Amino acid sequence: MIDRRTFVLGLGLTGLALPSSAGAQPAGKLARVGYISNIPGSSPLADMWRQAFVEGLREHGWMENQNVVIERRYAELRKDASQAAVEELIRAE
Repeated sequence: MIDRRTFVLGLGLTGLALPSSAGAQPAGKLARVGYISNIPGSSPLADMWRQAFVEGLREHGWMENQNVVIERRYAELRKDASQAAVEELIRAE
Protein backbone atom coordinates (compact mmCIF):
# COMPACT_ATOMS: atom_id res chain seq x y z
CA MET A 1 0.00 0.00 0.00
CA ILE A 2 1.26 3.49 -0.75
CA ASP A 3 2.22 5.55 2.27
CA ARG A 4 0.96 9.06 2.85
CA ARG A 5 4.28 10.76 2.11
CA THR A 6 4.59 9.11 -1.31
CA PHE A 7 0.98 9.93 -2.15
CA VAL A 8 1.39 13.59 -1.15
CA LEU A 9 4.63 13.80 -3.13
CA GLY A 10 2.84 12.42 -6.19
CA LEU A 11 0.03 14.95 -5.80
CA GLY A 12 2.55 17.73 -5.39
CA LEU A 13 4.33 16.70 -8.56
CA THR A 14 1.06 16.75 -10.42
CA GLY A 15 0.40 20.26 -9.15
CA LEU A 16 3.88 21.41 -10.15
CA ALA A 17 3.45 20.00 -13.64
CA LEU A 18 0.50 22.28 -14.31
CA PRO A 19 1.03 26.03 -14.66
CA SER A 20 -0.94 28.25 -12.31
CA SER A 21 -3.34 29.21 -15.08
CA ALA A 22 -4.68 27.24 -18.00
CA GLY A 23 -3.25 29.68 -20.53
CA ALA A 24 -1.89 28.54 -23.86
CA GLN A 25 1.54 26.97 -23.95
CA PRO A 26 4.13 28.26 -26.42
CA ALA A 27 3.74 26.68 -29.86
CA GLY A 28 5.16 23.17 -29.93
CA LYS A 29 5.62 22.96 -26.15
CA LEU A 30 3.25 20.67 -24.29
CA ALA A 31 2.76 20.73 -20.53
CA ARG A 32 3.47 17.41 -18.81
CA VAL A 33 1.44 15.85 -16.02
CA GLY A 34 2.48 12.79 -14.06
CA TYR A 35 -0.33 10.36 -13.25
CA ILE A 36 0.58 7.62 -10.78
CA SER A 37 -1.93 4.98 -9.76
CA ASN A 38 -1.55 2.11 -7.34
CA ILE A 39 -4.37 0.27 -9.13
CA PRO A 40 -3.24 -2.17 -11.87
CA GLY A 41 -3.46 -0.44 -15.27
CA SER A 42 -5.55 -3.25 -16.73
CA SER A 43 -8.24 -2.91 -14.05
CA PRO A 44 -11.68 -1.50 -15.03
CA LEU A 45 -11.41 0.75 -11.96
CA ALA A 46 -8.10 2.15 -13.25
CA ASP A 47 -9.76 2.88 -16.59
CA MET A 48 -12.60 4.72 -14.84
CA TRP A 49 -10.13 6.84 -12.81
CA ARG A 50 -8.04 7.59 -15.94
CA GLN A 51 -11.12 8.80 -17.81
CA ALA A 52 -12.22 10.96 -14.87
CA PHE A 53 -8.74 12.49 -14.60
CA VAL A 54 -8.60 13.31 -18.32
CA GLU A 55 -12.14 14.74 -18.19
CA GLY A 56 -11.20 16.92 -15.22
CA LEU A 57 -8.22 18.30 -17.13
CA ARG A 58 -10.44 18.88 -20.18
CA GLU A 59 -12.88 20.90 -18.05
CA HIS A 60 -9.99 23.25 -17.26
CA GLY A 61 -8.89 23.66 -20.87
CA TRP A 62 -6.26 20.93 -21.02
CA MET A 63 -6.60 18.57 -23.99
CA GLU A 64 -4.46 15.44 -23.97
CA ASN A 65 -1.82 15.47 -26.73
CA GLN A 66 -2.91 18.97 -27.79
CA ASN A 67 -1.61 21.14 -24.94
CA VAL A 68 -0.76 18.54 -22.28
CA VAL A 69 0.92 15.13 -22.21
CA ILE A 70 -0.05 12.73 -19.44
CA GLU A 71 2.78 10.47 -18.26
CA ARG A 72 1.05 7.43 -16.72
CA ARG A 73 2.66 5.00 -14.29
CA TYR A 74 1.06 2.09 -12.45
CA ALA A 75 2.50 0.87 -9.15
CA GLU A 76 -0.01 -1.98 -8.77
CA LEU A 77 -0.27 -1.81 -4.96
CA ARG A 78 3.50 -1.99 -4.44
CA LYS A 79 5.11 0.74 -2.32
CA ASP A 80 8.51 0.26 -3.96
CA ALA A 81 6.92 0.64 -7.39
CA SER A 82 5.15 3.83 -6.28
CA GLN A 83 8.44 5.32 -5.12
CA ALA A 84 10.15 4.26 -8.36
CA ALA A 85 7.33 5.78 -10.45
CA VAL A 86 7.65 9.11 -8.64
CA GLU A 87 11.43 9.11 -9.10
CA GLU A 88 11.10 8.17 -12.78
CA LEU A 89 8.69 11.04 -13.44
CA ILE A 90 10.98 13.49 -11.65
CA ARG A 91 13.92 12.42 -13.85
CA ALA A 92 11.95 12.32 -17.11
CA GLU A 93 11.81 15.29 -19.38
